[in-house]
Amino acid sequence: MEALSYEWLLAIGIVLVGLEVLVFSFFLFPIGLGFVIVSILELYIIKFESLYSQLATALCIGLILILVFRKKFIQLMQKSSSNKEQHIHVGGIGVIDGKQIKFEGTFWNTNDDISSYKNGDKVNIEIIKNKAVIKK
Repeated sequence: MEALSYEWLLAIGIVLVGLEVLVFSFFLFPIGLGFVIVSILELYIIKFESLYSQLATALCIGLILILVFRKKFIQLMQKSSSNKEQHIHVGGIGVIDGKQIKFEGTFWNTNDDISSYKNGDKVNIEIIKNKAVIKK
């Protein structure tokens, strides 16, 4: 098959890099970058004779980039922030509402037995691991 012009290779590369923003898989970006590099090679250095050689070169460059940078990219994306989340809700007076306890506008699940309480009863609670615990 006839080789693509550098404009088409550049367009394919830019589209793949742009799709990476939507898919976020880290596979489209390096392959798109491979197409951009092949486009630059086609324009300035090498005149490829067929579409297959262009595709093979772009995919090889992309796969090399994936192998080299994937681990670093994943580490960068999975870094957790050093700031731990602080809970504003730590405890106080809550109101029994069905099978949950309403406290500061939020309904909290509880592992405590609240069957002895009626709706509207006020209880002293503490929030532990996103659960309301009734203080005795």
